[in-house]
Amino acid sequence: NAYKAQGMQRQAISEYQRAIALRPNYPAAWFNLALALTEIGETEPAIEAYRRAIALKGDYEAAQLNLASLLSQQHRHEQAADAWREVVRHQEVRIANQRCVIDERPPQRAHGKDRQTNCETSGENGFESLHCG
Repeated sequence: NAYKAQGMQRQAISEYQRAIALRPNYPAAWFNLALALTEIGETEPAIEAYRRAIALKGDYEAAQLNLASLLSQQHRHEQAADAWREVVRHQEVRIANQRCVIDERPPQRAHGKDRQTNCETSGENGFESLHCG
């Protein structure tokens, strides 16, 4: 957004809100709105915008990282810990996908809430581990 590039955050926010009104299921608009809101100190609306972006695109790594970081900065430790665990889980999924491709092993059917990989997942100690073919 040209307004954001010029440091005109409030105008940028207005444009992102307009874009969201036209396309409410567009995760990048929610993400950009969250960035602009964060820059002017509107943390609660920013947190909600990050969550909306993630709800629309579950593997939105930048939104997940920013949400976890913002929650940490706000000393919302339990929510931040949950957000960081989600960041780690998605990174593990990405690594497992790469490992399956590199090893040229046939992927296995995904289990649980993992939709990012064709690798098998199983839970241990509150974290999911990933296993390929």
